Amino acid sequence: MNHRAIISLIVTFALMVSALPAQAEELSPEAVPGAFNKTSPANGVTNMLKTLTLSWGSSANATSYEYCVDTTDNNLCDTTWTSVGLNTSAVANLSYKTTYFWQVRARNVDGTTEANANAWWSFTTYFLPTPFNKASPANGATNQPTTVTLSWASSDNLAGYEYCIDTINNNLCDQVWTDAGLNTSVTINWLENQTIYFWQVRAWNSTGTREANGGSWWDLTTQGMPPGAFNKNNPTDSAFWQPTNPTLSWLASPNATSYQYCIDTLDNNTCDTAWINIGNNTSIGLVGLTDGVTYYWQARASNGLGMIEADGGVWWRFTVDSLPPAAFLKVKPLNAAFDQKTGPTLEWKRSVNAASYEYCIDKTANMACDNVWISVGTNISTTLNGLNYNTIYHWQVRARNPNGLTDANNGNWWSFETINTTVLKKLSPTNNVVVPNGFYLEWTPLNGALYYEYCIDSVKNTHCDKKWVKVGNKTQIWIENLRPGTNFYWQVRAKTALKKVKADKGVWWRFHTWPFN
Repeated sequence: MNHRAIISLIVTFALMVSALPAQAEELSPEAVPGAFNKTSPANGVTNMLKTLTLSWGSSANATSYEYCVDTTDNNLCDTTWTSVGLNTSAVANLSYKTTYFWQVRARNVDGTTEANANAWWSFTTYFLPTPFNKASPANGATNQPTTVTLSWASSDNLAGYEYCIDTINNNLCDQVWTDAGLNTSVTINWLENQTIYFWQVRAWNSTGTREANGGSWWDLTTQGMPPGAFNKNNPTDSAFWQPTNPTLSWLASPNATSYQYCIDTLDNNTCDTAWINIGNNTSIGLVGLTDGVTYYWQARASNGLGMIEADGGVWWRFTVDSLPPAAFLKVKPLNAAFDQKTGPTLEWKRSVNAASYEYCIDKTANMACDNVWISVGTNISTTLNGLNYNTIYHWQVRARNPNGLTDANNGNWWSFETINTTVLKKLSPTNNVVVPNGFYLEWTPLNGALYYEYCIDSVKNTHCDKKWVKVGNKTQIWIENLRPGTNFYWQVRAKTALKKVKADKGVWWRFHTWPFN
């Protein structure tokens, strides 16, 4: 190769080499990542959750991103840079009650670029418990039971929960805040019916408290009460003499919105026919019942919350009987009886269907009561007192029930005459009777008598063979310890200012002591 050729080769090679840097420069990267900014959380923000998402915009030429979070405000990473690849966000798990400083940088082979022109941002996590909400019952809930469960969502950064429930709508706890521990529900069992309650729950820690729903209290209304106890009124239990068209009635039941009644003829405390709704009425008129039949009935009250039977569930009964009392008779004193005491006993038979009896006694023989009718209830006798001697009385008794009145003896009045005190008569024991060991001698009073004497002997001769025994103004005397099984004869006499007068015009009476021989 000649010299000229060699020089030409060298020049050509030099030109080729000088061109190489320009080609290499065209193939190399475009330097470090481009500028970019952080987006969230904003710089200086407070009350952040301890688990939060850090985010930022994209950087040109970045092949990956790294973030750093620490607690030292020195624009340096005092912990570690954590790579997240090409993601533009990262979830950080931190602590509460702390101020953090953070930065993101973009990386490629030529270097790194920090966000926001190297300015670090800060944020502070919650010092108080985190916000949370109540769950149930929903705000404004109605018709709630008196035992209710309050529940709420969870809060974070807390030591426990407290709840309050009261009846004053002022967004304040007028009762006491009650500890609920870490539970997110509590059951209340002391609420009253038909009442509006206001409630709140709060989370607390050593820093303070946070009320649910941003401090907004909720309310709930408890349901109304079921019907209260009540009683039937009429016909009264076991009533008789009811008409065929009686009216059933009862007292009102508290909280009742409607009533039903049942009537049947089976005594089993069960409705064997049908319950009949009569709305909010407390009475119902019946028709077409059968005479002589006993009916059983009940009423019950209801509302949307329950039902209750009257009288604690006890059924009542009544008997239909539209007839007046049946005919009946007087017994004593016999009609036109005489020598009756001034305190006689009136007596009569019972009347079928009678609810009560009334008697009348007067001195006028006109088949009418010129005094007053006096009720003796269901008794069939009554003892009088204070009648006059030597007087004729007229008397009647009548039976009563709701269906009418019935006079004894078909309306015929009877009469009797009290003792005639113008003559002396023996009364008891009557002539020729057997007497027990002890008995009374009795006689009528005599007008003008100063005192009385009696004699008992065993000789039948119309004379006193023993002695006359003076008894003052008594008209009866107790006798006992006479010889059993013996005939005795007795008489009484009255001493007047003029003479001594023997009873029954001097006729002696006989009695025989027990036992009879």
